Amino acid sequence: MKEGQWAHFRGGSDWAQRQRGSRLIVQPARRTLATAPEPQRITAELLAAAKKEGRVAYYTSVELPVAEKVAKAFEAKFPGIAVRVERSGAERNFQRIT
Repeated sequence: MKEGQWAHFRGGSDWAQRQRGSRLIVQPARRTLATAPEPQRITAELLAAAKKEGRVAYYTSVELPVAEKVAKAFEAKFPGIAVRVERSGAERNFQRIT
């Protein structure tokens, strides 16, 4: 085996020698977290407006049986407001609500 055959694994290749003068700055990726919106109080005015509209769209990426249970619980707690479950991928849902 030739001496220079595996030199690139030890950093001895021509390319590696040319790069020694270069500087590469690597920074760790920063995590960006979305914050939840501030909760709103459920007022009589809000309920009246929701009942007047008559329905709400529930955008979710959870499994459909789980989403349907949540929708049924909402409809039981707030009669007169129908829930339409819109299930899709998380990225698509995020695009729809932003």
